[in-house]
Amino acid sequence: MNFRRWTAGPILAALLPLCACAARAQTPVDTTGLLPAGYGTLSIDDITVLITTDALDIRFVPLDERVLRLAKPSVDSSMDQLVQQFKNQIQEACTRNGISSPGLALITFYSRQTGTRFEPQDYSVLAPGREYRPVAVIPYTSNFNNGQLDLRQRATAIYLFEEPLPVETNFGVRYGSTTAVDAWSGIRVKLDREKTRVISRSGQQATRDLPDSARKQ
Repeated sequence: MNFRRWTAGPILAALLPLCACAARAQTPVDTTGLLPAGYGTLSIDDITVLITTDALDIRFVPLDERVLRLAKPSVDSSMDQLVQQFKNQIQEACTRNGISSPGLALITFYSRQTGTRFEPQDYSVLAPGREYRPVAVIPYTSNFNNGQLDLRQRATAIYLFEEPLPVETNFGVRYGSTTAVDAWSGIRVKLDREKTRVISRSGQQATRDLPDSARKQ
């Protein structure tokens, strides 16, 4: 299993080649698949869902190329390196749970009080008609398994779900009794806008890269 790029369905090894008409500055990519990397401008905060409880701030970032390719190249690269760092643990968790195309997310718990306890398995994603619960949690910070944080401490882990997360639809998130039903809707608006811009930027770059003779056709 290739852990470099996580997308809906089978993992794509590469984008389809551009056709001749695309090379003439028409639509440069198949927008039903992955966009080209390196053209996004969104920050990590732009793609982060935040929910709060009385004592915790909980941040959720999908490790999904449909989202990450719309972020700044530095964000996409750092998240990719994170997945690569833990690819063996991810592979083991997938094998153990019989999963071939998982969903991944980076979740961070941040404490605003001393001695705050948190329950890693209490986090879930709410899509229409179903709830995505983690099938495995892979600690990133060494304190994650302690289940307790002091003031201004954070604990982070990679969450593995049995299928890709529904990042192209509106979804909510839940932690314990705290629910944010429309948590993703505002982010999705940003993603849709940025997707259009990425297609435009990549098309302009493809045109600039053409030899003069092809550009004039």
